[in-house]
Amino acid sequence: MFYLRKVALASSFTIDRIDLKGRIYERIGGPAYYASLALYMIGLEPLIITSLGNNVKKVRDLLPEYDLLNIVDTDRGCSSIYTFYHRYGENGKRYSEIHKTGCYVGLDKLDREVLNDTDWILVSPVYREIRPEHIAGLVNSKKVALDLQGYSREITDHGVKSSIENLQKHLRMLSGLYIIHLSSDDIQDIASGGDNDLYKVSGLISRALITAYTIGASGGYIYVSRGHSSSYVVGNMIRGVWHYIPAYKEKENGDPTGCGDIFLASMVGYMARGYSIIDSALRASIISGIRVSRGFPIPIDHDEIEKIAETLRRSIRRTYI
Repeated sequence: MFYLRKVALASSFTIDRIDLKGRIYERIGGPAYYASLALYMIGLEPLIITSLGNNVKKVRDLLPEYDLLNIVDTDRGCSSIYTFYHRYGENGKRYSEIHKTGCYVGLDKLDREVLNDTDWILVSPVYREIRPEHIAGLVNSKKVALDLQGYSREITDHGVKSSIENLQKHLRMLSGLYIIHLSSDDIQDIASGGDNDLYKVSGLISRALITAYTIGASGGYIYVSRGHSSSYVVGNMIRGVWHYIPAYKEKENGDPTGCGDIFLASMVGYMARGYSIIDSALRASIISGIRVSRGFPIPIDHDEIEKIAETLRRSIRRTYI
């Protein structure tokens, strides 16, 4: 069943050069790609708010699914597109360089009537191309889910550095968000990849009702504010406590590019369809794991997802910090 334009996505496409153990290939990428198709795969029809301008032909040529997507271009004069080089180490850690930056995505220029049919807005900047003050203007009327990766990044002479200091600096004016998501890649300066990271990101949880922290093949954690009251909170969830969400793994080696984008989009998508927070996060973890082993995009068998979720549910645990 399709839910017409229930989720809007403000983000950018990228051109990605991916080095996976010496094998290099070029493809379309960015959260506008991974998140939009993840939403589509689970049964929604997303509205993509982006800036393409002169890059429409290049994106269309690299993206067979282009005509399936409902795209609003906020900058028809845009002449640049984000171009990345990604390399994955033996431990799965990603090292990135930005070779070219893109254009601002002008949420302030958007006709608000475009959002009339949307309940959720997923905001996922690549590199600060969406201004925090424009996001702040949306939180009173929409459920806003924000991926923090674009604010953690800083371009240096040695590539792209991601740090929690960058997040704290750029998020000062933001509060009242529905969901924030960050990964261990976004706080490479301090992340250890386990429960101890939760102490390090706890300073961010006041920005949103729900905080999602993911650590790749090791799974992730969900925190729900004690003040959160919603039909999305059901079952044995305790508000104010981190809940560990297991990863789904079919094989050890695969391509994890875009998994953070896919996770947050899938979580928002399932919540938009009425699933609880934990049920949504668990299914988002499964879809991210399927991406690693089977590629992207792929058809989603919803019966298979439900069977896997029933098994993985046993591994959910509470973590108190």
